[in-house]
Amino acid sequence: MDKLVLVDTHANPDTQRDSLAPDISVYAPDNVPDADAKTDFSKMELFVEFKFAEISDPFRDPLQARAESFRFENDSEVSQLNRGQLCSYTAAHAGSQFRVHTFTLSICGRFARFIRWDRSGATVTQSFDYIKDPHILAHFFWCYAHLNHSQRGYDTSVSPASPEDLQQIQHVEKHLRKENSAHREFRIIVVPDRDVPKVETPFIISFPPKYTARSPFG
Repeated sequence: MDKLVLVDTHANPDTQRDSLAPDISVYAPDNVPDADAKTDFSKMELFVEFKFAEISDPFRDPLQARAESFRFENDSEVSQLNRGQLCSYTAAHAGSQFRVHTFTLSICGRFARFIRWDRSGATVTQSFDYIKDPHILAHFFWCYAHLNHSQRGYDTSVSPASPEDLQQIQHVEKHLRKENSAHREFRIIVVPDRDVPKVETPFIISFPPKYTARSPFG
């Protein structure tokens, strides 16, 4: 796995994002945070969350492939807490970057699920025994490592600002940096016109975003 770095971050929260800390944060090798700030949602590719007990699984699988009126969300208190934790991490992740979708790996006991999140909801896979079938995990990380930025879920309408772009904001650059305590760099975001979508206007913004949504959806 030469294109991804998995870091134990459970005890190193992101102080810019409500001190949240997934168990494992996955980064690109050229984008790993400093040692004293291992959890950084603005740099994270995806995260992995572990629970010791299988009963903590936020979801359950139907006994039949096409079961009608089946509620796949587990309603136990521990499952609801785990589901809420995953949602809060995903909201911080997607809110700290410009994402169209993100991926999560949820592991409860010896069973795992992949979750794909976007602004309309979440798609959850059937659980699998990753100890019995470890190749499923290996294949997922291998595939993810070979995806391009768009396939990984990055919003391609946002790009790094060039030196020429920064010359346009010399008079307000210091103010923008000061206003965002999480500031690391400037980005260009392209916004289509409301009435004429083909007309796009670029804006220079501080990154990571200062404010994030509390929900991964909407």
